[in-house]
Amino acid sequence: MEIKNLVVFGLDARGTIYANFAKTYPEKFRLVAIIENNPERL
Repeated sequence: MEIKNLVVFGLDARGTIYANFAKTYPEKFRLVAIIENNPERL
């Protein structure tokens, strides 16, 4: 199975869910970037 690159735009509720999903399934997804304009969320 091919590993998909994942870019998360914003770490609000949905972005956090996607980032955690990538962390849980590293054999499926590689988190390559997080774009967030609120420094407190990073």
